[in-house]
Amino acid sequence: MDIREKLIREWFGALGAREFDRLPDLLTDDAEMLLVHWDQESVNAHTTVEYDNPLVGRAAIVALYTRSADIFSRLTFDIDLVHLVEGGDRAVVEYRSDGIAASTGKPYRNTYCAIFEFRDGQIRLWKEYHDPAEYDRAFSKD
Repeated sequence: MDIREKLIREWFGALGAREFDRLPDLLTDDAEMLLVHWDQESVNAHTTVEYDNPLVGRAAIVALYTRSADIFSRLTFDIDLVHLVEGGDRAVVEYRSDGIAASTGKPYRNTYCAIFEFRDGQIRLWKEYHDPAEYDRAFSKD
């Protein structure tokens, strides 16, 4: 298996298992996480943990997941497709989530497309496209 695909599978495996202590080894020190459809204000209006978008730095990304672990009582990811860019340091990934919003008990299911960029055997960029309305549905109190 290509190292890029291995890193992607390890990343989502660690997130789903809530093994956040595995994340630092997978990220470059200057790693970035970007949720494309949300600006800074939108991100923090749609989450229970305030953070920057983009989020920059290994420590900041790991801290986000550590602090926000309890917003879902369960959250797993299934990878549908990993497209490795030939001769490059990128991959395009299609995946799905399946979880339960802890505060409402409602299901959270979303579909995603992300661009991953790699450097020196680690993830340098995770640029994610998803449907923010799915988050709203799962966490709405009505």
